[in-house]
Amino acid sequence: MARRIGLRRVDTLLAIWLRTPLPGGRAVDWHSIVFIVVAGIAVVVLVTLTLVRRRRARRRALEARRRERETRRLSAIEATGVLGLAATIEGVRLAVRVGTELGRRGLAPVVAGSLRRLADLAETDRPALEGVTAADGTVTLMFSDIEGSTALNERLGDEAWLGLLKEHDAIVRREVRAQRGEVVKTQGDSFMVAFKAVPAALSCAIEIQRALAQGQLAKDPPVRVRIGLHTGEVTRQGRDLFGLNVAFAARVADEAAGGEILVSSAVKNLAAQADGVRYGKKRRVRLKGISEAETVYPIRWQVSDQGS
Repeated sequence: MARRIGLRRVDTLLAIWLRTPLPGGRAVDWHSIVFIVVAGIAVVVLVTLTLVRRRRARRRALEARRRERETRRLSAIEATGVLGLAATIEGVRLAVRVGTELGRRGLAPVVAGSLRRLADLAETDRPALEGVTAADGTVTLMFSDIEGSTALNERLGDEAWLGLLKEHDAIVRREVRAQRGEVVKTQGDSFMVAFKAVPAALSCAIEIQRALAQGQLAKDPPVRVRIGLHTGEVTRQGRDLFGLNVAFAARVADEAAGGEILVSSAVKNLAAQADGVRYGKKRRVRLKGISEAETVYPIRWQVSDQGS
């Protein structure tokens, strides 16, 4: 009852207000008032919808950027490959954790077993990879081969040549082990070796030349080995190394004469810790496939040179 009376009073007051003339005798146009109110509400609704749409568009843009970043990250992993991932310490640990956890839970046993085998393979390979990589990620590379090997093979015959190769290989591998290097690969009489530190690589190259000069291989016909060294960052794939610095090291070795050790400027700049290493006269050379001329330095490895 009271509510009904209250509503009547509101209606009465509204009717009185609408009938009350404005100053100057003008009547109140309630149709205009309603129009203004409705238009105001429409403006508020329109602004609200616009803000909501902008907010949603902003969220969609952020989500699209997030997905793009995720896609790039996954693409990088796919481009590297599973073996490339496993060659890193983080990849090994990830493979071990995932394989162990899947195996423990009994989920996807085939996948778990594959991951464990991959982890075992990577763990076996890790010591060699870690042993030849410096703290800054660089590797010092040594390339070597026998000068005039084809002519020497023809002169000696296959049987004597194979015996010579066996002795040559034994000398190279012995000195590489002594300096904690890693033979990356061989082809015929050629060696590609990696070292963690420049001084170790220099010592290895010098001892190889001295051993060859003092042993049976120094006799007629003498075996003369060319050695080139360079240091820099490389790309790993399994137990192999690739990249511009690998090609650079090989080209430095190509410039060496038989019985000579040539090093790049990068090696010389980092060789301050190599005691007793002396250099010959530097020379500017054009390395095949390298656009600019490079400076290389011969190492004076002969024992008679150490006192001069």
